[in-house]
Amino acid sequence: MLPPRSLVGALKPLGDRGIDLIAAVRGDEASDVPELLRACDGEGVRCGLWPMLDDAEGRWPSRANVARFSEYASRLLDRVPSSVAPPDLAFDLEPPIGLVSRVFSARRAGSGPLGDAWGPVAWGDAVSRFEALAGRVRAAGAEAFAAVVPMCLYDPERETGGWQRAMGTPVDDVGWDRATVMLYTSIFEGWSRGALSRDDARYLLVDGCRRARARFGPRGGVSLGAVGTGALGDEPTYRGPDELADDVALCAAEGIDDITLFDYAGVLRRGSAEAWLDALTGSPRPARVPLASRRVRALLAAASMTGRIGARRRG
Repeated sequence: MLPPRSLVGALKPLGDRGIDLIAAVRGDEASDVPELLRACDGEGVRCGLWPMLDDAEGRWPSRANVARFSEYASRLLDRVPSSVAPPDLAFDLEPPIGLVSRVFSARRAGSGPLGDAWGPVAWGDAVSRFEALAGRVRAAGAEAFAAVVPMCLYDPERETGGWQRAMGTPVDDVGWDRATVMLYTSIFEGWSRGALSRDDARYLLVDGCRRARARFGPRGGVSLGAVGTGALGDEPTYRGPDELADDVALCAAEGIDDITLFDYAGVLRRGSAEAWLDALTGSPRPARVPLASRRVRALLAAASMTGRIGARRRG
């Protein structure tokens, strides 16, 4: 979430630990991308770009704004110097921020454009536009990967189900090189407003890891967090590095080794950056896998039922 210019001087801790960077880029920050990519190249840090639109345009890519997102991301890629390794491109597939904020955020509730998860573009056309942009990234020798909201895991396998269509986020219909599922235990617990315990959130992480492996195979990964707040400004965060280390251990126990941490800005702002980064990269400790409570079982059953509504087989 840090602007590209601010990241240039904060790369060494990542390079020392072999951690890749996914740098958010918004608006005119695109002009700072060449400097960041050259700095990453110098520190041996593999860099990906995470383009985001203005909040008024929905912020995150979806069916609602795929044309605008493709235009902005293409301009961003045009700025990549030929002298550096081509950057991976992150497609943070989520509904428009106006919709998300009114459901979850007390700070932004009732403010900003509501947005339309469906928009004027037909589903097939949206898929084609995402595929075309992903193809450009692949042709340059980089990866196009999707950050996926966890509800999409509860659509029927090999089908575009109710969750993907309701949110306007094509996951299964696009041939992503990788898919990282946002399984943020701090947010599961915090946004439940006391309904879910830390152990309930841990079980949702375990269940999500299993479903990600089943759905995406070796292309599947997991995003953990949150260390710092994100776009909404009031997302619940980890109590400390021990919770991150615990989540990493749970992922390792389920065979997940592609892990993304949200986010580096939080790591730097909360102090003890080394403790957070070492919790991410250290040898996983033995994991205690929690049991599913009655409340969690009911939640997962409801999520799967919703996913089956309106599911269409791919083909």
